[in-house]
Amino acid sequence: MVRVDFSSLNNNYDLVPEGTYSAEIIKVQLKSNKNNNGKHLCWILKITDPPEEWNCLLFIITPLKENALWRLKKLLKILHYPISNAVVDIDTDILAGRKLKVTVAQEMYQGKLYNKVLDFKSID
Repeated sequence: MVRVDFSSLNNNYDLVPEGTYSAEIIKVQLKSNKNNNGKHLCWILKITDPPEEWNCLLFIITPLKENALWRLKKLLKILHYPISNAVVDIDTDILAGRKLKVTVAQEMYQGKLYNKVLDFKSID
């Protein structure tokens, strides 16, 4: 048996209004795509301003395909992660806790409205 205390949980599960927010990276995971023919990094973020207003997570997907690496490189630069124009080993564990600004929109997917991170930029 598992006992779970939901008493402190914010029950506001509404979508985040479209706009630009400060966010913090919670975790970065390496995942396979739906067709199992490629990999991507799944970035899990939480909004930090104002922290008490929304109880939701935002996601950024950065495919590891050659024609999409520009987006990953842009994100790593924003996070001040050391990169070069060569092969780079990315330590995803040290990315947790880093902060950035995200531009959020709402998008329909399979008949349901979701938040989507359209763009990101440096917090400073």
